[in-house]
Amino acid sequence: MISFFRDSSYLFIGFSIFFNIFGLYSVLTFKKTHPILSEPEKQTLQPPLLSAAVLIPLRGNNEKTYKNLAAFHTQTYPPSEIRCGVDNLNDSAVPIIEQIQKDYPKIPTTLVSKNSLPNSPVFPNKKIQNLANLQKGANCDILIAVDQDISVPPYYLKDIVSHLLDPKTGMCTCLYRAAAPHSIGEIFELLTIHSDFFPSVLISEKLERGLGFAFGATMAFKQEVLKTIGGFESVGDYLADDHELGKKVKESGSKIALSGVIVQHNPEAASLKDYWTRAVRAARTHRFCRPAGYFFSIFSQGLPWIIPALFLSHLSRISLTLLAVWGITRILTAAASHIVLGGDKKNLAFFLFLPVHEAFKLIFWILAFTGSKVTWGETIYQVFKDGKFQSTAKAER
Repeated sequence: MISFFRDSSYLFIGFSIFFNIFGLYSVLTFKKTHPILSEPEKQTLQPPLLSAAVLIPLRGNNEKTYKNLAAFHTQTYPPSEIRCGVDNLNDSAVPIIEQIQKDYPKIPTTLVSKNSLPNSPVFPNKKIQNLANLQKGANCDILIAVDQDISVPPYYLKDIVSHLLDPKTGMCTCLYRAAAPHSIGEIFELLTIHSDFFPSVLISEKLERGLGFAFGATMAFKQEVLKTIGGFESVGDYLADDHELGKKVKESGSKIALSGVIVQHNPEAASLKDYWTRAVRAARTHRFCRPAGYFFSIFSQGLPWIIPALFLSHLSRISLTLLAVWGITRILTAAASHIVLGGDKKNLAFFLFLPVHEAFKLIFWILAFTGSKVTWGETIYQVFKDGKFQSTAKAER
């Protein structure tokens, strides 16, 4: 019996090593398989091939809010309109929007307040509630929903439009990198995005021959496709709105393009407690969205199998060799992901925390199956098996 469990552990470590190598290959070939427009293509792709409106749900502001908004006014393919949504006009983001309107008058920046709209929809997903309001009155060919905390390069919109010129493509989405961390919580968030999220997405894209989901940092739709799937309102009671919208687009018969443009995620300062809360929410959300895939993801992890292999084999040569090979491939994949995403090479030092991150990843995988409640902002939500959710109580701060 002991030999069976030992040999099984060897097998699963081997699978994890293969997963790392597959991820490394996918990362290293990302720029080749997802090329950004060349300079001649950038010059020939000029508006108004497709008109585009950028939809930005806002809540509060930080030191980068102005800069993030301004970047959409300096695109090489200018949007026709930028629509910013807030819950009410007392939001601290409103003065930032008003300043943008003064500084960049050439591109209309429209401020939409939920309180000023009659019959504004009410959903547990406040981001989608905001986007549903922004969708009203946006009459462009393309609607691009972005998160408040992302920074985009000047060629961002031009590359997205180039993908949506394809008649078969109804949606385009972008991957993202983490900003330089300033706290222990942000270090682990960077490790999650750069060592797990990025290679996992590329592996999924290859195995499934295309994406069947999207990422909230950028969700660009052809207006007609978004209307066909029921608009943003169709996912107002889902926790993972980006996953559900991508799923609906794919089911409608349209393709989802993955842009080669990498945007930067600039979250609010995160303590270790903030990171833990977000990670548990992400794990439970993933479990409800892709239950089979999430369950079997345990076999791509190395730590759950390395520990019993070392113990049951009494630190045999084969177990130590497998540990070394797994560690090397894991580090190479993580480091390559960081570099290809455009992360600062100085931040590679944070990958010394990778062993702790691996332990956390196993803990979060277990916690995903131990409950169905998540904390988002100041509210605790109950998540149901179909991915829908509803608020239950205020979170303790």
